[in-house]
Amino acid sequence: MAFGITGCIPSFAGIYFVKNFNIDRVNSTEMLSTFGSSMDSVTGLIKDSSTALKNAAGTVLEAKDSLADASKMLDESSVALLEISKLVNFEILGIKPMEGVSRYFISIADDLDSLAVSVEAMSASIGGNAGDLNKISEDLEEISFRLDNFTASFLKTSETVPSFGLKSILYFILIYLGILNIIFVMIGISLLVLNRP
Repeated sequence: MAFGITGCIPSFAGIYFVKNFNIDRVNSTEMLSTFGSSMDSVTGLIKDSSTALKNAAGTVLEAKDSLADASKMLDESSVALLEISKLVNFEILGIKPMEGVSRYFISIADDLDSLAVSVEAMSASIGGNAGDLNKISEDLEEISFRLDNFTASFLKTSETVPSFGLKSILYFILIYLGILNIIFVMIGISLLVLNRP
């Protein structure tokens, strides 16, 4: 009973206060239209993000291919320097006049070979990143598609909802809660009457 009384007071007092709010102009059609345009904006942003990621993945794949080509050229340069080092390492009467140059070419060839391996590893790593970007792009496209479908079906369903003003909806809710609380009071009174000897 006390629960019902404490619920009645704010419910019926709320009706008085809602009357003073200036919210007549907002109706459900306007709110649904705003919701629809907001969802369209979100979907557009997601589509743009998906396109940007797809383009970034393409750029990353081009960088991967360029790095793979660079690695191949470094490897070929290393092989060429090793061949040159063999050519300049000739011997005249037991003396190798270009032996220092030959060692220098071998050292550079080894460095180029190490660099080729590092560049190839970088190319492979970047290729994996491009795959990740493509996957994220595809996921965003799927999310965008689902949001479009949800928005379309929600707005189509909501067209059948009559356009009540927000104030009317608040009145309805407060009256409904007030009636429920009156029922609680009546139940409390009937329980008190039934429990008397």
